[in-house]
Amino acid sequence: MKNLSLVLFVILLSAIAGFAKPKQRTFNASPDELFKVALKVARLQHVITYVDKSERLFSFSTGRAGLDCTAGVEPEGPDKSTLTINMKRTQDASIFNGSDKIAKKLFDAVEDELKKEK
Repeated sequence: MKNLSLVLFVILLSAIAGFAKPKQRTFNASPDELFKVALKVARLQHVITYVDKSERLFSFSTGRAGLDCTAGVEPEGPDKSTLTINMKRTQDASIFNGSDKIAKKLFDAVEDELKKEK
């Protein structure tokens, strides 16, 4: 029984630790272009709850996955920017809600949209 409790504790700790680490990907796009495209893609996939264009920041809710997310764009150099997504589990969320999958799906969609626009 003690071993089972230890295993469950490690699984729970691993799941919680996954939310503490922001998800990031760097794109070949200016900060303003990346922000515009990321917001457009997020609007198609999720519910936008906050937008601050001057800070290149927006928040969204994933709905059934139970995550509240904040995304921000930071310049990395000429025509290179990083999109960072911080995810926080809501009270109704499952511990295993696929935050990595959600971030990857958003990053991939942003990359596809940037390719279309060039």
